[in-house]
Amino acid sequence: MHKLIIILSFLSFYFNAHSQEIVTVQLQVFDCASQEMLPFVNVVSLGNETGTAGNFEGNFSFNTSIDDTLQITFIGYQKKMIPVKDYLTTRRVCMTPKSINIAPVTIRAKSNFLYRLVANCRKNRSTDLKIAKTYFLLKSTINNKQVELVEAYYNGKYQDYNIKDLELKNGRIYLSKFENNSYISMGTSSGMNLHKTFDFNLYFPGSPLEWNEQKLEKKFKLNFHEKFIQENKTVYVIDFKEIEKEGKFYGRLWVDSSNQVLLKVRLQNNLGANSPFVAVGNAEKITNISFDITKSFKNVAGVNTIQSVDFNYNLQYVRKDNQEVNVETKAVLFAYHYGHQFVLPFFDKNYRINDYQGINLAPYNSAFWNSNTEFQLMAKESEKKLFIESNATNLIDKFSYNPVSKEISFRKPTYRKWSRNRLRLNNIKDNSTANKHLNVYLKYNLDVKIYMNINPISDSIQVQLATILDPFTSYSNLEINANSAAFINMYFDLIETKRRELEAKIEKNHSMEKIEALYIETNEEIVELSKDFFTETAGGTNKKGMTDWNEYIYRRLQINNLQLFQVTFKY
Repeated sequence: MHKLIIILSFLSFYFNAHSQEIVTVQLQVFDCASQEMLPFVNVVSLGNETGTAGNFEGNFSFNTSIDDTLQITFIGYQKKMIPVKDYLTTRRVCMTPKSINIAPVTIRAKSNFLYRLVANCRKNRSTDLKIAKTYFLLKSTINNKQVELVEAYYNGKYQDYNIKDLELKNGRIYLSKFENNSYISMGTSSGMNLHKTFDFNLYFPGSPLEWNEQKLEKKFKLNFHEKFIQENKTVYVIDFKEIEKEGKFYGRLWVDSSNQVLLKVRLQNNLGANSPFVAVGNAEKITNISFDITKSFKNVAGVNTIQSVDFNYNLQYVRKDNQEVNVETKAVLFAYHYGHQFVLPFFDKNYRINDYQGINLAPYNSAFWNSNTEFQLMAKESEKKLFIESNATNLIDKFSYNPVSKEISFRKPTYRKWSRNRLRLNNIKDNSTANKHLNVYLKYNLDVKIYMNINPISDSIQVQLATILDPFTSYSNLEINANSAAFINMYFDLIETKRRELEAKIEKNHSMEKIEALYIETNEEIVELSKDFFTETAGGTNKKGMTDWNEYIYRRLQINNLQLFQVTFKY
């Protein structure tokens, strides 16, 4: 018999599990010759085919069976096999660069071989869409002091060597102030999304991958660096820099010359060129931007697609008090499980929002983060825990951003979750974000939805539910008075009653398929209930309708809106 435990709005169902001896391998990977750390190595368990990756400093941590063997790979290096039982006390492992033991390369000064090779990579790209479970981690520091941590999981959609879309599953944000100011990277994942590998980039410096062979020769100088054999493919490593000083990227390409496809690219720029970043809050402007972006690709069912994006940048905030602050941000996105997807939260929206708004759409999901067994990139969990648990660090569970004034707030949420605290009418009427959707021919549009997030955790199913007012699609032209205030709050309450009914039904149904069916059924009931409510209350002016629905809500929530707002009727 399954055991059901309810914690606040979380529903968890527990099943039996088979125990096994699990150990933790913690290693730092470096180059055997140069002793330099190797960031973002690939780590795969040969026992269960799960994996992880090294972090920014070459560290990784992996939980697995003591009898397992780990395979570590990194482009340009020989594979490394790690028997787990032999590395429980060792903390470092080195990888050997591949020997350049193939025939010498002679590239004449006037040869266009490298240009043709790079240009052909641009031609040989697939438009097939691939989807993968995806992990995102961001860390910002000022003077070596960490001030920001953003961690999230997505369903990543990848196409044409680019990120096509990132659909959020769960996320969290922690900030620590520097000189009494918070510094935020509000849309780094969007910045990753904006950068196109082979196409013109409006918000970034140019690269050699954007051009055909003829134009490439005029804009960039390509230099042969080395070549090696990897998995029976000849890989050319090519350095590039711009011919004219126009602020383009310089960097390095790794190209499979056998198939003429791109395996990896590193893009660097320290000239403060184009960027997708905008100064917000207390920042007057952003200057001195430098980029160091590395994209790695892998073959998935015959299609080369993104494996990881290492997105590092430094910038200088010029505050409104003219103080200058240099911030270093390291972010990485890792597509770690192609062919597999998360069950995404149930909350319809047809618009884009930034990382901070998206993560704070729903209440913080402590059960997910406390029990998370998905892919993680920060190997030093103690380091992350130290930052999270510091007295100077705050979990950001409220965030709002006004794109007109560019003001931000950590007190006012973008999305309003239902509570017994009453909603003020100007929360809707004065919402500048929603005004662009406003239809002057309608008195109001109240878009209140039930948010549902289903999380399989270990041998349980956790269901997170919340009643949320969507500020991007809700508006009101009603006169601000007691009647309209009661009317809007009553509708918010009405949807909350349906959420509670749904929660009660879920307690009795332990399968994901049934839970999803109950959610759909509840939304269908909400549509009919809303029609009746809006018709009978007439925007708060119909006495009988308002009285009847007020009684309906009071019986279920013990909230008397007519009394709270001291509503009176003209007739």
